[in-house]
Amino acid sequence: MNCDDIAWILDERRIAALSPFEKADLDAHLALCPDCAAQCRASESLASFRTGAPPLPEALVERAIEINRLRSAAVLERRARRPVIVGSLLLLGVAASMLAPIPWSDSGTAKH
Repeated sequence: MNCDDIAWILDERRIAALSPFEKADLDAHLALCPDCAAQCRASESLASFRTGAPPLPEALVERAIEINRLRSAAVLERRARRPVIVGSLLLLGVAASMLAPIPWSDSGTAKH
C-alpha cells in the first residue's frame, strides 16, 4: 500500500472492510509512515467523536460518494488534457521559431 491507498481507505472509512492481508499491509505502512499514521489517528478520533450521532441516511452517503467519484473523474480528465495543451503550445513555438528567420518582403518593392 502507498499513501494514496491509505488516504482513500481513511476517506471512505473502509478499514473495517479490509481483508486480513490488507489490514496487515495497512499496519505495516502506518508503522513506517508518520504522516499516514497521524492521518489514521485523526480519522479514528473523528470517528469516535461521531459515536453518539445518528447514522447518516444511506442515500446521502451514496450521493456523497458519487459526487466524490465524479469530482475525481473531472480532475483526471483535466490532467489528461494538459499534455495536449502543452504539446500544442510547444508546436506553435517551434513553428514561430522556424518562421522567424524568413525575410518577409513587400512584393511591390522587389526588384526584377
